[in-house]
Amino acid sequence: MLKALSFIFLFTSISAWSASFKLDVKDLPTLIENRNGQIAGSKAEIEASQTELGHLRRSFLPRLELNVGYENTDGTPQDNISNSYGYATALASVNLYNGGRDELKEKSRSAKLNKAQSELQNSKFNTLTEARTLYWKMLYQKEVISVLESALKLNEKNVQSALKKIRNNLATKTDEIDFSQTKIQLSQDLKKAKIILSNNMREMAALLNHPLNTLYEVAELNVHEPEHALDDFDSEGFTGEKHREIKTLEALKSSFEFESSLNSRWWTPQLDLYGAKTTRFQTLERTNEMDRDQGEVLGVKLTFFFDGLQDRAASVAQSYRTMSLSHLKNQKLLDIQSRYANSYELYVLNHDLVHSAEENNKIAQHYYDNVWNEYMRGVKNSPDVLQAFQRIVEAKLRYADIKKDYQIARAQIKGYLEQ
Repeated sequence: MLKALSFIFLFTSISAWSASFKLDVKDLPTLIENRNGQIAGSKAEIEASQTELGHLRRSFLPRLELNVGYENTDGTPQDNISNSYGYATALASVNLYNGGRDELKEKSRSAKLNKAQSELQNSKFNTLTEARTLYWKMLYQKEVISVLESALKLNEKNVQSALKKIRNNLATKTDEIDFSQTKIQLSQDLKKAKIILSNNMREMAALLNHPLNTLYEVAELNVHEPEHALDDFDSEGFTGEKHREIKTLEALKSSFEFESSLNSRWWTPQLDLYGAKTTRFQTLERTNEMDRDQGEVLGVKLTFFFDGLQDRAASVAQSYRTMSLSHLKNQKLLDIQSRYANSYELYVLNHDLVHSAEENNKIAQHYYDNVWNEYMRGVKNSPDVLQAFQRIVEAKLRYADIKKDYQIARAQIKGYLEQ
């Protein structure tokens, strides 16, 4: 059965912690989605790309042009007409045919949008995997601190017992020195563990956009009980074809293909329908009356683009880029399959090791208890006690390390499977 336990990381080496936040591994997806700055920036970029879609309104909306002016020429007026006149011209045109360029541009923009969306998903789940990894590292460091603090207390008991035996002439001064040296080493390891934990907390705060001095209250799920079964991960059915990195490459490849097709359309003309209306105003010199002439034009315009050599070269270049992405996709697929298989093997291995590590803890404790009793009877000496003491500390640290590796491998597998 799953048991939820809450831990608050408190340690004297960090005096700057001020804010606190209760953190559960189940809440990380929502926190990453809503608080991570990189994810928010990628979402804004996608929204910007979405506004660019829709080629119909760009292709068939008319283009309007209005010109108003005044001209004055030198010389003698002719036929009582002034040399000065004003004019106004209104021009409207609409594209009827563009060689399919607009549609291809739209498909290219759509492919780039798909690429941006895949990159967002990839960034999101990579960040989530990083956050989950940090979460389990924090729990691991917390357990290391707990083990070392308990070891220091136990070692102090050894020191006091050695002093008592020395006073009774049952032990030598070297017994006290042995245990005192062990105390120094344990204290050094404890300081290091606390610093690593503070670093992990700071990295987590950066990922979640929290103040860097946040103190996390972490709720641990104890999933290492004997009856806990392996998750239903499909180790053999995973192909990686739907992985986010593959989708990103496929979208980029599609974009290059559309751009290549667009550049290959250099020979197709552009057909526009246009109309214009012009009004000209002139003043008669003798009568001072306004003379106005109007004219209207309606027609079609066929435009050819004679930059075929440049566009053809661009089309060939995009074709080579498309080919390179095909090779890159195949290599990326192998990398993803390899990383997933490695993570799955570590996941299964550590699931098995965690139970043997629990048994090893019991054996180490039993061994230490026996050696300690024999030491108190004078059968064993301080090196024997130190050896047994080291065994129990190493067994507990190894148990914590295996649990951490198990959870990190599990987080990595979920990162590959989540879409």
